[in-house]
Amino acid sequence: MTKPSFKERQRQQREHEIITCASALIQQLGIDHINLDTLAAEVGISKPTLYQHFSSKDELLTRVIGLGIEALQGYLQPQVGSPLQRLEKVFRTLLQLNFKKDGLLASMGADAIMTALHDPLNKSRKGQLMGQLVALVHEAQAQGDIPQGMQAESVVYSMFALLSGVRRQFNENPEANVDATVETVVTLFLHGIAVPSTAQV
Repeated sequence: MTKPSFKERQRQQREHEIITCASALIQQLGIDHINLDTLAAEVGISKPTLYQHFSSKDELLTRVIGLGIEALQGYLQPQVGSPLQRLEKVFRTLLQLNFKKDGLLASMGADAIMTALHDPLNKSRKGQLMGQLVALVHEAQAQGDIPQGMQAESVVYSMFALLSGVRRQFNENPEANVDATVETVVTLFLHGIAVPSTAQV
């Protein structure tokens, strides 16, 4: 594989800085309060330079969500804990990203997130993440933390179904306590899938 040129590495580094900065601004201000002018000023580049990397706010949001998926994949590494602990970490993080006030996805809205997830690159990343989560369930089963009879795919999809249920809850009751909701739903998930001795209270 040919090593990227110095100029290409510079371009990639700048692009990564833009995406990282956009993620931070979304968490601080919300998606509706940032635009490409604000972002260019925050990164310290001109707007034309920013447009060399991203032609629109939607394209930028797609890449921000892609970076978020990569971050979730980081929680799947063995050094993070047992398979069940890693599964819990991913689920807890997904809930916080979606529903905490400063969560990366909290101000984006379900439609914008779904559009970004249908981007070919993010669709591929999402597929990889789902495959890794299924493999993690199999690991937890091999260690005796999740019953062997459970379908690994169903365990993973139930996690995302609970996520959708929480979204409905907050649509109907925006004042619901986020921390209490996250703890309740994580506990519900763990007690639903874990062998009793490993289910956390």
